[in-house]
Order: sequence, then structure tokens, then C-alpha cells
Amino acid sequence: MGWLKQLSLYGEVFALDLYRKLMAAEGVDGERSKAKTEEKEPEDELVQTISSDQTKTPTSPEKSSKNMQAYGLLVVKIQQKEVKKKMKSYEKAIGVEVKNQRALRKEIGELKADMEYQIETEKAETEAHISLKEDEGRMKKESISLYKNEKKMLKEKLKKLNEKEQYLA
Repeated sequence: MGWLKQLSLYGEVFALDLYRKLMAAEGVDGERSKAKTEEKEPEDELVQTISSDQTKTPTSPEKSSKNMQAYGLLVVKIQQKEVKKKMKSYEKAIGVEVKNQRALRKEIGELKADMEYQIETEKAETEAHISLKEDEGRMKKESISLYKNEKKMLKEKLKKLNEKEQYLA
């Protein structure tokens, strides 16, 4: 956390850059680059920079790889929370649709019972109304099916995120 002391306290902009950088391209003077090429170095190295008011502060590679792993775990945890939240919203939506579907069936039953005491023109109107309610019921059934499929895909995604979390930990 010593690198935080080098950042401007009055900055309104804060950025974190994570990228890979070739070590061979880093040499500035001839003597240092010759010495570096004689030593065995990894081809690529993870570099992390932190910017405040466009002032870059590099951090050490050891910290970067640990921070990258911690960052990966943080991202996975955030994604897990989002998936769980979506799953709960789908569960609620399924519950609402099921409740609405029951209410529609009850209305259809009441309309059919009322038809017994209606004249022919009223029966035709009631049958049309029943048909509309049945169509609405089919749409609710399709919505429930869609929500269940979405929930199933989210379960699979959560399973994969859990596997990724175990891999990163």
C-alpha cells in the first residue's frame, strides 16, 4: 500500500491499468539492455499501474500477480451475487405468473358457470371473453417456461462461476 502515498490527494480521476508488457522493450540505455539480455528473464510480465490525475505509479510484479488473483476472485464474487440476484427475481416472477394463472383459471371457471343462466347473445360474449382469458393463460404458461429456462441457465452459470472461484482460490 506504499504506492498509494505517491498518488495525488486532490485528484478527481483514479484509474487502474492491468496489462502485459514485453520486458525486452523496456531497456533504455545500451549497458542496461545488454545486462538484461544476458540474464534469463520471463518473456512477458504482468504490469499494474495506478493513475491519479494522469500520473502513473508502477507497482512491483510480485504484487501485481497477487493483486490480479485477488481481483479475479473479486470479479467472480460480484458475478455470483448478480447471478443469485437474477435467479431470485426469476423465482419471484414465476411465483407471480403462477398466481396470475390460477386467478385466470378461477375467472374462466366462474364465467363458464355463469353461462348456464345466460341467453344466446350473452353466451357468445362470454365465450369470447373465455377465449381471451385462455389465450392469456397460455401466454402466462409460456412466460413461466421462459423464466424456468432462464433460471436453469443461471444455475449453470453459477456452477461455472463456483468452479472458477475454486480455481482462483
